[in-house]
Amino acid sequence: MFSKEKKYEVWTKPKLFWHASHGSIERVKLYGYQFSNKGNFYVYEKQDHMSLSSAKYIRDKKTWVHTEPRYYDQDKSFIINVMIEIKKEQIKDVINKTQKLIDDAPQYLIRLKDKMTDLEQMIKMVSEEKYTWKTYTKASEQTPEPLKIYDEVKDNSGTTSVHF
Repeated sequence: MFSKEKKYEVWTKPKLFWHASHGSIERVKLYGYQFSNKGNFYVYEKQDHMSLSSAKYIRDKKTWVHTEPRYYDQDKSFIINVMIEIKKEQIKDVINKTQKLIDDAPQYLIRLKDKMTDLEQMIKMVSEEKYTWKTYTKASEQTPEPLKIYDEVKDNSGTTSVHF
């Protein structure tokens, strides 16, 4: 529908297009399109804006919006096919991620068993001299500090934000 050879086209009267957006298809009025030198695609359409300087709501201002050309077409069946293909790609991605999790399950179980044995070793080594163990690192990679014991008596136990 959009010509890359022209690169840029603006119409005084809007043209009706079908637009694919977040699982739905709707009719929109476009006032133009352009392909940038970097390969980006923009459509010229009316949108509502919030002014940054005066915080006023500006209605129906024409704006260049970054998008993909496949999301706009005058042929409704083309947009439907695009949406179906996008959904199929999304489901295939989930299938691939799930398969990767299944393939990595044996290694994950081995890592969990290693962590369990390491935690059991930590339990055996907890003492007054070796008290501050971190459960997210291996026991062999850390030097725990002793339990802090203060012999002094405090009259004031600290600060609180609760007053009675």
